[in-house]
Amino acid sequence: MRSAGVLAALAATNIAAQRTRHPAGLVVPAGVAALVVMARAGGLGWEEMGLGREALRVDLPAAATAATVTAAGVGAVAMHPWTPDVGDLARYATPALARRAALGTIPLSVAVPEEIAFRGVLDASLRRHLSPGAADLAGALAFGAWHVLGATPVGPGGRGRLLGAAVTVAATTVAGLGFTALRRRSGSVLPGIAGHWALNGTAAVAAARTTS
Repeated sequence: MRSAGVLAALAATNIAAQRTRHPAGLVVPAGVAALVVMARAGGLGWEEMGLGREALRVDLPAAATAATVTAAGVGAVAMHPWTPDVGDLARYATPALARRAALGTIPLSVAVPEEIAFRGVLDASLRRHLSPGAADLAGALAFGAWHVLGATPVGPGGRGRLLGAAVTVAATTVAGLGFTALRRRSGSVLPGIAGHWALNGTAAVAAARTTS
């Protein structure tokens, strides 16, 4: 499956999730599931996409380590007095809602489908015609672009929206490079899923606590 086709499918899924009335929590997993079917039909293998059964089994300890280290790091940063006030960036109004999301919505509708899409299907496709470094960078930039439509403004007017989008793209591109590094050090997407889940889940709970 060509990278252009993967990117087009991801763009369509993102627009449907962010700009229609359909719930993103259902649109994204469904779109990624369809993408995996297309990738398999296009010749990408399970192992190539980091979804091989044996690799997933072997990477369970690495996934646990990634989740623990990430959660501890985010939690430590959130406890410092110099951590910026998230204000309107907090998506969940109370810690209880954030914990519920961290245990359900975030892993099932964010971490799992996004890692399969970007560090699985897209990465495998990019590495067929790009050098490893170029594939890593292209995948991370695509991951950053994925978050533009859902970016939160950091100020009033168009400038606030533009700045919010820029900050979001920069942060998620860096995160994408980190998740890609986990993918490279393992044989599957599982450590990246665990790290992604821990990052978003811990950040959501921390943000809700600062605004509750």
